[in-house]
Amino acid sequence: CLYKPENNFWDQKGLLEKAKAGKVWYTLKRDGMAKLIVVDYFGNVQIYSRRARAYHKDEGPKELPDGTLDYSGAIPWSARFPHLIQAVKGLNLPPGTMLAGERVFPRHGKDPKQGWDFFAHIQSITKSRTPQAIADMNTHGHPYFYWWDMPFYSGQDLVRTVNVRTRFDMMKNLWLTNPTD
Repeated sequence: CLYKPENNFWDQKGLLEKAKAGKVWYTLKRDGMAKLIVVDYFGNVQIYSRRARAYHKDEGPKELPDGTLDYSGAIPWSARFPHLIQAVKGLNLPPGTMLAGERVFPRHGKDPKQGWDFFAHIQSITKSRTPQAIADMNTHGHPYFYWWDMPFYSGQDLVRTVNVRTRFDMMKNLWLTNPTD
């Protein structure tokens, strides 16, 4: 699914029974910002927001008086996160593949919340414009992409045709076959 699930386990009708029967799979909830990474049909890797926007709200194409769009000053998300683009290229994914995940930044050091995600850093580099975001990442580090689903692979709609366990196995095999940072 590409939506946030219900957060209260106990209110889910039938879910408790499935859990007792061992038919539920638990994953770690990360505190970051959702992104979709797509290998388009030309083999280019693109990054989109969870609302399928390729640009920061202030850095997208500008509408001209005649109603057309000027892309000359637009800065796509992929320009802000070249380390993610390189990592995805290292997976050797076929065109028509989409990865769903969360951009996260883990806390480090002696912080009492060590091990938790540092959401303020992700929020800062998402809300600021690209030059400031790149400067912040050069100072504080780059976010990771916590890959939690693969809705499409080589143009095939996996969400409708393949169960979650099989998609996770596919992701694991891709990761093990093409290890990347």
